Amino acid sequence: MLRKGGFLTALAALLSIAYAHPIAGTENKGDVKAFSIRQVAALKGSARATPEVNDWEYLCPVNVGGTDLMLKFDTGSNDLWVFSNQLSPQTSAGHTVYTGTGKFLPRNSFSMNYVDKSATSGNVFVDKVVIGGVTATSQAVEAATSVAVKFSRDIHSDGVLGMGSSHVNEVKPTPQKTLFDNVKDRLETPLFAVQLKHNAPGSFDFGFIDDSKYTGSITYTPVDSSKGGWMFNSSLGLAVADTGASIALVPYNDAANYYSRLDGAEYSEQDGGFIFPCATKLPDFPITVAGVNWNVLGAFMNYVTVANGYCFGGVQHNRGMPVSILGATFLKNKYVVFDTRGRIGFAQQS
Repeated sequence: MLRKGGFLTALAALLSIAYAHPIAGTENKGDVKAFSIRQVAALKGSARATPEVNDWEYLCPVNVGGTDLMLKFDTGSNDLWVFSNQLSPQTSAGHTVYTGTGKFLPRNSFSMNYVDKSATSGNVFVDKVVIGGVTATSQAVEAATSVAVKFSRDIHSDGVLGMGSSHVNEVKPTPQKTLFDNVKDRLETPLFAVQLKHNAPGSFDFGFIDDSKYTGSITYTPVDSSKGGWMFNSSLGLAVADTGASIALVPYNDAANYYSRLDGAEYSEQDGGFIFPCATKLPDFPITVAGVNWNVLGAFMNYVTVANGYCFGGVQHNRGMPVSILGATFLKNKYVVFDTRGRIGFAQQS
């Protein structure tokens, strides 16, 4: 769920940069040659990621200040914000709320605006946050005082945990560290790995790579996180791996060329994207990263039924954004390693 603002503005400027071929590599299970092993054994943990209907979001249990919440882990944003008791009862109905048990940060506030025009804002506390056995003892918790109707209606989710870079955090006047930046130096390895699955629970693994969750080798490519997201080069141009996005958003020509091969497919202004007869046998959508095909499977291209026997595609055009957003339809047959040592890795799920 990509944050709107400075990140996208900066990405537009990056399009003028001539990228060299990415330095890519593969790492087999048990291969430790690429990076030295950290000498101080530390923390690791894992959180269960449960999908909602149509895999439109994945939620993980998080203890925030002693309260158990279900949060969306979002590699496309940079803030941990939650429903709080500062919201009206009507807005927070059905949600578990944070009660402001931590230290209040006076004169600090946050305001988040996402590219789908949803927004949230509120006050800031510092509190203890625990995820799958990994603890951040002094974590900035952004307690919402206002949320978009979209968030209020989603009673399964109690907020968002951003896993991008801290330097574009939305707390003002003093930006705060993301949870992962707060714990990464105490992890066994400074990375997290994501396994999103189709209609089944997956996981976010912190500080380690679980060999049982993938087959073959992990293919790595460099990332640029300087603008807040996990951005890398692909056959679509610049792309961001976004665990908070439901579908993939790509350049218009790439989307149009794919759907032009499907009988009966069309662009629907009413539905806001490409649709096709639901009975259509769908081919894979081609994406190459670091010289390897990491396609969106045809089985995942049928995202949701709209009307009259037509379905909405799991890949849509990005409406002119200077980057492709590779959300769950792209990610959920892969084991993806988000490594703070400047790279992202992809492997096939077991």
